[in-house]
Amino acid sequence: MPEFPTPRKPQTMQIKIIKRSGNLKILGRPRLIRAIRRILQQAKFETRMGQRLRTPAEPPRSITVIFLDEQRMARINHRFTQRDAPTDVLAFDYRNSDGPPLPAPAGMEMEPVTVAEIFVCPEIAAQVAARFDSTPAAELLRYIIHGILHLTGENDDTPRRRAAMRRRENQVLAAIQDDFPADELFAFRIPGRAVQPEVAEKS
Repeated sequence: MPEFPTPRKPQTMQIKIIKRSGNLKILGRPRLIRAIRRILQQAKFETRMGQRLRTPAEPPRSITVIFLDEQRMARINHRFTQRDAPTDVLAFDYRNSDGPPLPAPAGMEMEPVTVAEIFVCPEIAAQVAARFDSTPAAELLRYIIHGILHLTGENDDTPRRRAAMRRRENQVLAAIQDDFPADELFAFRIPGRAVQPEVAEKS
């Protein structure tokens, strides 16, 4: 009789961190990854939107969080929104962009499927924190939460939706802050502002 590979158990979401900002220091990547994983749980990322990942054999899935300086963020923002300024956070959902991957041969691991990327700008977080009586680290953590909420289908394109999304950000922050204080995740060295940022309106 032919042998069939043992069905794989669903894989835990993998978190990748990329830093392209010289003004940010990550105070321990493993802890930051645990914090992001907790945010995904609080935002119900898997249960609310996981069914959109079209992968019959359940390959490993990954989300990448990329910290960019103002110049790099301005280029990304211009490329995708045609706006000539850096912004605070951009989130890209790839779960519906391609068809299902081919099943891996028996005994071979499948390559991780990148289901989303979140770009955040530490320099803008520092500027906004100074204006709204916050800390750069807390603002940056909020940007990550904001990006993940966008991936679950939340939107801030009207004042009412913006206020609702802000409430959800606050709920997620409150749920994780005891275990993952933002100032224990990030440290900053911010020079003078180079470019006028495009920042989402506070509400």
